[in-house]
Amino acid sequence: GPASHEPTLAGPDSLYQYTANEYQAIQHALRQKLGPEYISSRQAGGGQKVCYIEGHKVISLANEMFGFNGWAHSVTQQNVDFVDLNNGRFYVGVCAFVKVQLKMWAMESAKA
Repeated sequence: GPASHEPTLAGPDSLYQYTANEYQAIQHALRQKLGPEYISSRQAGGGQKVCYIEGHKVISLANEMFGFNGWAHSVTQQNVDFVDLNNGRFYVGVCAFVKVQLKMWAMESAKA
């Protein structure tokens, strides 16, 4: 029969190991600095300028590195740092911790 591909989340007990080439490629990619085209900025309260990376850009980068559906994320902690009302507008600062997990595919071949 045909081989089946079952996605599984890699964890500390996972038997999956990267090949040396895969490991090196991912390590190299993760060490790269983001170029200015990835960084957005906006005015914040008190005349400050804040820089950030937009969510869709982070998702696109992760899809490029790990493949579409090759990773998962969850927000593990979220804190409101401040809420300011200035000229009828609310400004909210939030800090979030996001856990990213890589999905690995185990391939099982049917015995002939």
